[in-house]
Amino acid sequence: MSSTPVHNVPKITRLPASRLFDGLAPSVKTSFLAEGHVTNVQPNVRLCSEGQRASNLFLLTKGQIKYYRLTSEGKQVILYWLEPGDVFGLGTLLPEPLPYIGSADSISTCEVVSWNHVTMRQFAMAYPQLACNTLGIVLHYLALLADRHSGVLGSTANDRIAKALLSIGDRKGNLHSTGVEIDITNEELASLADVSPFTVSRVLSDLRRKCAVTKRRKGLRIDAPEALLPARK
Repeated sequence: MSSTPVHNVPKITRLPASRLFDGLAPSVKTSFLAEGHVTNVQPNVRLCSEGQRASNLFLLTKGQIKYYRLTSEGKQVILYWLEPGDVFGLGTLLPEPLPYIGSADSISTCEVVSWNHVTMRQFAMAYPQLACNTLGIVLHYLALLADRHSGVLGSTANDRIAKALLSIGDRKGNLHSTGVEIDITNEELASLADVSPFTVSRVLSDLRRKCAVTKRRKGLRIDAPEALLPARK
């Protein structure tokens, strides 16, 4: 795993919609982006590490990033699978930044914009809407984790795997005439569904027999999304 991000670029190649900019005047948004540091990141690059002081806020503008924590045994627990428009490192806004709650690794070639602590404090103090937006993002992430927690307590492993597949396919899958292709390992899917890799292997084998998915070398293809929907009671 590399920890050296990579080729600075002079400008943002594309800017996705992001909660970070909600309600900001165009002139403020332009000034804020002008203070950002744009970086191209190759796959398998560490952008921040769990436990380190949050020195930068990051906005993903291209590619995919996994944000995770490590268990005491060194197992990855994926908290979020980030896509363009997502933000991490929100503790950077605080007067005394908290440590990053997880590590962020690039899954694919990515482009990120980052702002350091001093810049974020200046803009947050000058434009309270920016601070409100970051609070909204924190609550959004908290809601996602609460939903996962309730799923662990109230749904089956099969349902959680199917839900994770549908979510990843909807947000990040590549649509083809034969189905939706997803680049994800069994271990990553297990982490997102809060099950063991063995359970993922068993459930995917069952879904293959039902012609719902096809396993690929670096992921899988969802052939019949309707087969992943929970049965009506």
